Amino acid sequence: MPAYDFALDSSDLAKTYEHVSANHQFRAGIQLLDALQIAPSSRLLDVGCGTGALAEYAAGITGPGGYVLGIDPLPHRIALAALRARSNLEFRVGNAYELSDFPDQSFDVVYLNAVLHWLTDKKSLALPPAGHFAIITCMDARLDPAKYAGLAEDDAHVISNAGGRASDDAGGGRRVSAVTFT
Repeated sequence: MPAYDFALDSSDLAKTYEHVSANHQFRAGIQLLDALQIAPSSRLLDVGCGTGALAEYAAGITGPGGYVLGIDPLPHRIALAALRARSNLEFRVGNAYELSDFPDQSFDVVYLNAVLHWLTDKKSLALPPAGHFAIITCMDARLDPAKYAGLAEDDAHVISNAGGRASDDAGGGRRVSAVTFT
């Protein structure tokens, strides 16, 4: 998949993204969080949070004693996400290549929902130093196999480099993969 042209980012595009991702992508993210069995009071990092709908859902799971930080490289999406912010939910411009900037043990769980296919340099993905790391590839490769060729292999590569193993199909052509860091 070609790299995203950040110059195309706009308020209108962010609003369109929010509308388009509200159904299929959001449901896949709920599957991911369910698979992770998030505990109340957990600290989560949502990498590629878009307009923040899944991070907001996750903040509901963690409750007032937990914390969710959503990061996305697109400022207009973060501007929409910031409207969802509350005491246990924050949003910042950031990206998947700079996760090592967070101190060890900053988060119990780091997850990417429908983000891996946007990362052009998967080998440079900065995996968190501790906690759980999970990816869901929620694109249904059965609909367009050529478009998503290699996505499952990319997923498995990132997870195996982190010392984990990609899981089986999560249904609907989606995969949930996770690894625990100690």
